Amino acid sequence: MATSSVNSRAEGSPKRGYVSIADVGIGSADWLLELSQKVSPNVQLHGFGISNELFPAKKYLPSNMKLEILDAFQTLPEHLKGKFDVVHIRAFTIVVKGGHPGVLLDNLIAMLKPGGYLQWDEMDSAPFSAHSPNEGTPKVNMELVIDKFQDMCKKIDLDFEWISDLAEICNQQGLKVVDSFRLPCNDILRQMTTDNYLMGLEDLGYVVSERALGERTAYRQAFNKAVLEMRKGVSISMDMIVVVCQLEKK
Repeated sequence: MATSSVNSRAEGSPKRGYVSIADVGIGSADWLLELSQKVSPNVQLHGFGISNELFPAKKYLPSNMKLEILDAFQTLPEHLKGKFDVVHIRAFTIVVKGGHPGVLLDNLIAMLKPGGYLQWDEMDSAPFSAHSPNEGTPKVNMELVIDKFQDMCKKIDLDFEWISDLAEICNQQGLKVVDSFRLPCNDILRQMTTDNYLMGLEDLGYVVSERALGERTAYRQAFNKAVLEMRKGVSISMDMIVVVCQLEKK
């Protein structure tokens, strides 16, 4: 869904010169590599991450792809301003503090050429919830782990309400909202996404302070029981919010 949307924007961009697409927060560049298989080799692909530790080796990158280190919350380098026809960002839920994307969104807008598009795909952590396949399957420990996660987020200034308001926030920042929709959890992907969420929740038991998380041993015990519930069909789900905006030409 996300790559096809960006692909359509790239195809609809002006034919003069090269089309430039930026992906911010690339991780291991999976999204950008998938996109590279769907667009013309003339499309310039730029990936940005806070660290290069997960970047693929240059040897395995397409010739039209370049990866760079960028802290998207700091002052945007001059050479990145007004450079891109499309800017894509995803999965910044856990790093946007204070309930507003603020400087991050300002930087994304600054990266756009006039007439360029911003696409933001974000997991809506506010309604993060556990689901049982039937009434007879308990989910109490999965719910306990999620409750501890939500409590921890509040203690470290993570407020997820901005995600459902993202389209309006973009509009307030002067962008024209072209499309905005919510994607519920697909049952086909439910097991895979639950595995991914549990890996992240497991890490909390090791890296987050007890002041934020609560007693560490109790958390790990609840987590281990939640894994057993998952093996009986209990799942975790979040919706994805997708917002596509345009920086109109003045």
